[in-house]
This record gives sequence, C-alpha cells and structure tokens, in this order.
Amino acid sequence: MARLELGHVLHARARLLGDVKDLADAVDQYEVTALAPAQDIRSRLHCAALWGMGAAELGALERSRTAFDLALSDLVPKLTGRALGRESQEARLRELPSLATVAAAVSIRAGEVQEALVRLEQGRGVLLAQALELRGRHDDLRVTDSGLADRFERVCAELVASHRSPQQRRRSAGDFDSLVEDIRALTNFEHFQRPPAWEKLRDAAAQVPVVVINVSPQGLGRNPLFGEPLPRLWWCPTGVLSLLPLQAAFLDQDGAYVQDRVVSSYVPTLGSLLHARSRPAPSPDRASLLTVAVDAAGQAYPRLAALDDELTAASHMPGRRQRLRDTEATPDAVLAALRTHTHAHLACHGVRDPGDPSHSRLLLSGGELTLRELATERLPNAEFAYLSACHSAAAGEELADEVISVASAFQLCGCRHVIGSLWTVQGAMGPLLARAVYRNLAAPDGRGPAYALHRAVAELRAHGDYDDPLFWASVIHSGP
Repeated sequence: MARLELGHVLHARARLLGDVKDLADAVDQYEVTALAPAQDIRSRLHCAALWGMGAAELGALERSRTAFDLALSDLVPKLTGRALGRESQEARLRELPSLATVAAAVSIRAGEVQEALVRLEQGRGVLLAQALELRGRHDDLRVTDSGLADRFERVCAELVASHRSPQQRRRSAGDFDSLVEDIRALTNFEHFQRPPAWEKLRDAAAQVPVVVINVSPQGLGRNPLFGEPLPRLWWCPTGVLSLLPLQAAFLDQDGAYVQDRVVSSYVPTLGSLLHARSRPAPSPDRASLLTVAVDAAGQAYPRLAALDDELTAASHMPGRRQRLRDTEATPDAVLAALRTHTHAHLACHGVRDPGDPSHSRLLLSGGELTLRELATERLPNAEFAYLSACHSAAAGEELADEVISVASAFQLCGCRHVIGSLWTVQGAMGPLLARAVYRNLAAPDGRGPAYALHRAVAELRAHGDYDDPLFWASVIHSGP
C-alpha cells in the first residue's frame, strides 16, 4: 500500500508541476503494486488501470498494453468472481474506470485493431458474459464425456438459481472452477470457457457487418468489422453511446437518416451476438404468444389509455395465445406464463433506475418484476419479446458498459430477439407501431423481428404525422 500512496503523491506532483519524471516514477510504483500477488485484487486492479493510463500518457504504448492485458485478462475475472452475489459484483465494478474503452483506444493507437476488439469483449458486459457462460450449449462436451457434461450443467444451474446463501455460492463456484480445469484437460477443450479470441469474434461479422464505436478519454476510436455491404447492420456502442439511438443519426450529405440506409440491430457485446446465434430458433408450428397488459398507474405514473389497442395489435400472430390483463398479471403469473410461450408482448409501465440499473423494473399487478429477478430465469422456449414499456431498452448511467436493462435481461433469460424502448413510449403511437410490427412479422415475406420493426417504422414515417425521430428512434431491436 505504501507504493500505491507514493504513486498517488508523485502523480499529483506531476499534475501540479508538469514534471514528466514524476509521472514516470508514479507509473513505476503503480506497476510494482499491480504485479504484487500479495496485494488485494481491488488495489492491484486500480494500480493496473493507473499504470496503463499513465504509460499511455507517456507514449509508452507497449507498456500500457501490458498493463491493460493484466487488468482485463487476469484481474477483472477475479474481482467479479462467481462466489459473489450480483449486487456485490456490481458494487465492485462501479469502483473501476471504464478500462475496456481506454484499453481499446490504446490498442488502436498502437495499430492493434484486432486486440482492441478483444479488449472490449473482456471488459464490457462482464456480468452478461458470465451469465451466458452458464446458459451455453455443451453438445461437443457431451459427445466427448457425457458424465462431465452432466456435472458441469448441474453446477451451472446451481449458480443461476436465485436465493442461494453465500456459502452455497462459494461451494458452487469452487465446483465450477474445478470442473472447468478438468474439461480444459480434455483434448481440443483447452479454450473451454475462455473469453473469445479474435478468430471467434470475427465470426460475428462473417455474413453481415458489425460496427463497434468506442468512446474513451484517450479519444474517439471507430472500428468497424468489415463484411459485405448488406442492408443489415449491428451496432455495438460503448460507454454513453449505448444510451443513444444510432439508427437515428442524421446524414447531412443527403438529408437522410441511418435508418434510411440500413436495418439496425443492437448487441451489448459480440459474445452475446454469437451466443444468440448459437441457439436454434423454435419451429414455426410451436409458436405461441403471451400478451400482458397492466395499467398499474398510481400517483407517480399516468394512466395507460391504449392497452386494449396493445392487446389487439398482435392479432396477426398465429398459434396458441394466452392473455393476462390487469389483476391477472401478477409478477408470479407473468413469469410462469413466460416459461411456456415462444413470443411475449408486455404493455405496462417501465421504470429505469439510472444509478442502480439492476433495479429497473416492469410494474405489474400487485408488484413489480425487476431486472434482478429476470436475470435468474431460464426460458428455453423463448424466441421474441416486445416490451411496450418506457425505458425498457435503456441501460443505466452507472455501469454503462455492462448494458444492464430490462431488454438485456430478457435476452439473458433466453429471448433471441427483443424490441424495447430507449425513451418514453408515446401514448397512442405505441399500438400503431406494434400493429405494424406484428403485421410485418407475420407476412409471408417476413424476415424476422429486425426487418419487421424497420418496415413498421418506414410505414409510419411515410405518414407525415409520424415522421418524428423522437417517436420512431426510441424503439430498437436487439438480437441476431
């Protein structure tokens, strides 16, 4: 700890006097502390971040890359160990600066563009990546060693389960780590449960382009994964850009919007996109729809006057249906119904908590459904969720790079496709858009939810009264 404090003093004096030698000496102290195995993880990670940023400021990019490699490859996974509860993991991540975006900017400055993408995957969506690892398919492992696959999936289920004591979490986390070591000892499984390397991330853009836009104190870096010039585009924004509808960006040169040039979808990380693509879509003859409509208006929330229109908006969808309206739509009833349907449309009040995004929630009858509760669910039959609720796709300002929102929680549960709103859902406009989405989704030439939303927006914009970016830009699609 003495070296850490000395580093802070030298760093402060460098800022005050502009002495480069003081900054270099401070970086030396941070490096020694970051590499000291006897120091606690928080201190080591804090020093690794200061080491990396200080070295970058000195122009020592290779040294900076070494610091960020230690921080993101080794220390961050230890900081957010599986033995911790979700709230403790989030609290620890709040203590960190946005390491991934700075590390990516340093890699880009060093000409290591592929490494920049790897750094973003390592340091963004950390909790999402952990959760997806517990929900992945293990077909190859089952072929090689079915007994080991059964044990591993059992431990994964234990770690996903809610209401477990700290002792139970620690025991399951220990079992998980031990089993991963055993699996990696098998032939061709040495990369099991490791973060995806560049060769794997490249697969995300094998057929269509994905654009990753990075914002950091080191400057604005823009790094597209190039593919064929197709009309479909995935956005993977970082930091505060995750709060903005990039498809509504205005193109000065021709008076159009991005929406007029590509079909946009959003993903928290490239790993989440690869995970969604790995899950097979349910066969059309198994499609079933759950519709939920709740006017839980109290003194703090306005009345939802268009719920009947919301319920009829999905009339174009084929298959079995279940409707939960007002008092029927309790949190328990909605969760139970979600487990048995492939498609879901939820029309209700959504509440975003910018400071504690995992407390963002949907207001139902007699209670609320929080993101934390959703995160423990497993919906193996789920395919698509339409969240007609305010701020349902908006991440928190805290932990912005974790992309914690109600929409991302539905994806974590098992929904491959989610439509949600970044902002407030405008009264009567909600049912109009939903009706157009479902009509296009059920059309013979329908190409999935992303295209259905794109076409629906285009139809409403063609009607002069609705060509307002504040309306249509709010609603976005997330998924493969």
